[in-house]
This record gives sequence, structure tokens and C-alpha cells, in this order.
Amino acid sequence: MILLLIAGCFNPSLLKNNTLAVKSNKFSDNHDNGGKSSVENSTISSVQITTTKSIPTTTEKKENNFNPIYGQIVNNGNRNLKEIALTFDADMTPYMIKELEDGKVNSYYNSNIIEILELNNIKATIFITGLWAQYYSKETLSLFNNPLFELGNHSMIHSAFEPSCYKLNILKENEKEDDFKSSQETFKKITGSYPKLFRFPGGCCNDKDVLLANKFGLTVIGWDLASGDAFNNNKESIIKTVESGIKPGSIIVMHLHDGRFAPQTANALSEIIPFIRKKGYSFVTVGEMISKIE
Repeated sequence: MILLLIAGCFNPSLLKNNTLAVKSNKFSDNHDNGGKSSVENSTISSVQITTTKSIPTTTEKKENNFNPIYGQIVNNGNRNLKEIALTFDADMTPYMIKELEDGKVNSYYNSNIIEILELNNIKATIFITGLWAQYYSKETLSLFNNPLFELGNHSMIHSAFEPSCYKLNILKENEKEDDFKSSQETFKKITGSYPKLFRFPGGCCNDKDVLLANKFGLTVIGWDLASGDAFNNNKESIIKTVESGIKPGSIIVMHLHDGRFAPQTANALSEIIPFIRKKGYSFVTVGEMISKIE
């Protein structure tokens, strides 16, 4: 049994019968900020995004072939295998939608990242918020149908499940289940399948939140290596962080945004990929990685 540590907040007393309970987890790195969120105080059920884009027709269904892992957060894979899981968060909040509609931001989809991954035949797992999936429904379906990629749920509106989480708007307790329902149904409508993986916004959650995710058939995924690409214009610092931090079974978190939220991710990725390959690592999806956890 491989022990899966919760970054920054592991307490051995929480380990009972090989099940890791989680206590108010907040990943202690500069992973996420989420931008301004002053207009995000509506309840989940009231969030309706209207765009001119139609929901595409599902053309294919893909299944994640791994046994779910409940009662804990998976932050890494098998440390005895030279495998790396690249993961990308596609955040979207009501405020970000407003920025797009007002023309303040051209796009929150960095297609250059996808092109780099495809060009190099790199597998990756992409955690998408329900709002992002709605706004970029055609792109979401295309990513879902791409054999290189695996999609996970990243909540509906990218609000925090716990307080003090990178200045994100905070969900009330009675809103959390609605967030799971809304996001899961959004993915079902667009792709024809429910996601099997979930990443909490900012990595912030408590033990009840993890169990609630499990209730929806979701395995909760964290990370053990934050690239530091969020709001970072220094490409070299992103590269250095990743190259100095990788180890067998690492789950790396980056972002799929364009614009100021992750301005150097694609440029850094172009140099990170050959470095990791040169070190003898192979790239796998998170689903593939956790299927090998003993």
C-alpha cells in the first residue's frame, strides 16, 4: 500500500486502517489565485451561462479504467515507476465569464498548450470547471475525444470549499452538493460521460468534502509538484521549479488558461517536456497512474 501524502497538512494520527482522513486541507504553494471574485456570491443553482455557442453532439465515449480511491486525496502515483502525470486546470468563474463578454480578455483557453502536447504525443489530464465546459463546449468535447487526454471535474464555478483559499469566493455548506451535481451533469450533457476524477479549487477541502466527492463516484486528485505557472511571467522559474522537483509518480499541476492567469505555461512546457523525457520518464494520465498504485 503506497501512502499518499496530503501536501502540507499530513498528520500521522489521521491514518486509520490505511484510510487517510483529511482535515481542512489547503495546499501550501502558489498554485491558484482565481482572480477577482466579487460577483460570485450567487448560489450554484442560480448560475446560468448563456452563450451563442451550441452544445456539440457527443461522438464518442471514453471510460477511465481504474478502481476508485475513496477517503483520501491522491497526490502522487507509484514511487517505484518512472512515470509523470501532467495535469492542467481549466478554471472559470462568473467574473471570468464577464471579462470575456466585456472583451477585457480574449480567451481563457490556451490552445498552444494542447498543440504542444499533441505535437509531442504527450498524455495529460485536464481538470475542467463546469463553466469552462459550458463556454468552451466544442473544445471540451474535442479534448474528451482526444485519446491523449483524460478529463476531470474541477467544480462548477471554481469557488472554494474551505475558507482562506487564495481569495476565492467560498461555497456555503448547502451549496457544495449542488456544485457537484451541476458540474457532473454539465459534463454528462457535453461528453455523454460523468467524470471519475475531481480536483478541488485551490486544493482546499476538508474530510467531509472529500467524502461528498466520493458520493458522486469521484476520486479526489491533488498534486505533489506545483509548477508555479499561475500569474507568473517568469518562464525560467516555472521550468526550474518543475525540473528540480520531479520524482517517480509525480503529479504536476499547471493551467490551461491564456492571458494573465498563466502567461508563460506554453513556453515553459516546450522546454519541460524534453527535459523530463531525457531523464527517462514516461507521461501517463492520472487514471493510468493510479491504476498502478499498490
